[in-house]
Amino acid sequence: MKRIPKSCWLLVSGLAIILVGCRASSSVDSDSTDDGAKSVKPVAFQGTPDPALVGKWVSTGGDSVFELGKDGNLKMTSIVHAPGASKPQERQRTGFWGVSDKTLYTKTTDTSGETVAKYSFEEKGNSLTVYISGIKMKTIFHRG
Repeated sequence: MKRIPKSCWLLVSGLAIILVGCRASSSVDSDSTDDGAKSVKPVAFQGTPDPALVGKWVSTGGDSVFELGKDGNLKMTSIVHAPGASKPQERQRTGFWGVSDKTLYTKTTDTSGETVAKYSFEEKGNSLTVYISGIKMKTIFHRG
C-alpha cells in the first residue's frame, strides 16, 4: 500500500476532512486533549495577505504547490497518491488566504465544499515551513 505524502494532506486540508467527514462546509482546527484524543474547534477565516509570502511556493518533494496572490487569491495544487488508485491524481483547490498573528489561514472550495484551515508557519527568505495544528507534521516549501 502506498503512503500518502505529508504535503498532500496539507494542501487538500485532509486533516479537516478526516476530522469532520465530507460535508458541504467544514471549518476546523484540531487540538489534542490530555488523553491524546482529538477535539474539533470551529475556525473562522481571518487575516490579510502578507507581502512577504506572496508568490509561488513548491514543496520539497514537488508534489504540492501554494500560489499566494497579492490580492488574497489562493490556488493550491497537489498530487494525491490515493490508496487503490492506478496512478496519482492532481487535485486543485482555489480560494483565499490571509495571515493573522503569525498564522496562515486558507479558505478553499472544491467539489466536497468549503474548508477553512489554519497553519502556523515560519518564513525565512525563500523557505516556508508550514505546520498543521494538533499533529506533529510540517511541510517545507521553497519559492518556485
